[in-house]
Amino acid sequence: MDMFLSLVTLFLVANMAIVFTLLRRIDLNNASVQAWEQAQAATDVASNQPVFNSNLNTELAQ
Repeated sequence: MDMFLSLVTLFLVANMAIVFTLLRRIDLNNASVQAWEQAQAATDVASNQPVFNSNLNTELAQ
């Protein structure tokens, strides 16, 4: 049982190393990613504006 747990742990650690290696190879500074980030920032600013709704007032807000 100890050998089985050791092999499972080794397998999981090896998979994590592979994932980290693959993630490090991704270039996040390319033009399409930067355009997407700018589009997300523009929509986030527009959608996060506070809206007053009188039906949502609580006793503390009155």
